[in-house]
Amino acid sequence: TDCSVIAFPSNSLPVSLNPSKLLLAPTSTQIAQSEYSPLLSGLRRHGGIRTIGEEAGLIPRKPQVMKGYWKNIEVIGKQLQEVRDELKIGQRMPKQRELVAAGRGYLINGIRLHGGFSRVASLLNLVPCEHRRTRGHWDDFKVLRAE
Repeated sequence: TDCSVIAFPSNSLPVSLNPSKLLLAPTSTQIAQSEYSPLLSGLRRHGGIRTIGEEAGLIPRKPQVMKGYWKNIEVIGKQLQEVRDELKIGQRMPKQRELVAAGRGYLINGIRLHGGFSRVASLLNLVPCEHRRTRGHWDDFKVLRAE
C-alpha cells in the first residue's frame, strides 16, 4: 500500500511539526472531527492509524509499551503525576477529558483496567473529581431524558 498519498493538511487537522520536520500522526478523534472522517473505517481495515501512519513516515502519538505495562498501578501513578503537574491540579485526579486534551488519552484504558477513575483515585490517594455521578445514576431512562 502506498501511504504517501494520504495527506492531512495542517489547516484541516491539528498536525504539528517536530524539529526533524516529521509529522505527528493524527489521532482518531482528530480525523473523526475533520472532513476526513469517512477515511476512519478504511484506515482501520488496513491495519489502523498507527500502521498506516508508520508506513507514511508519521510519528505515532501513543507510546509503545510492553504487554502488561498498564497492569502496574505505579506506572499509572507516575503518568498521572506528570499530567497533574502539567495541568497544575495538585492532588486531584484528572478528568477523562483533561487526559484527552493533554494528549494522554492512552491512559484511560489503563485506568479502566484498575477499576475506573474513582478506584484509581482511591488507590493513589488522589482527590476524586467532583462531578462524578453515583453508580447507577444513568440506569433510569427518566434521568437520562431529564438531563
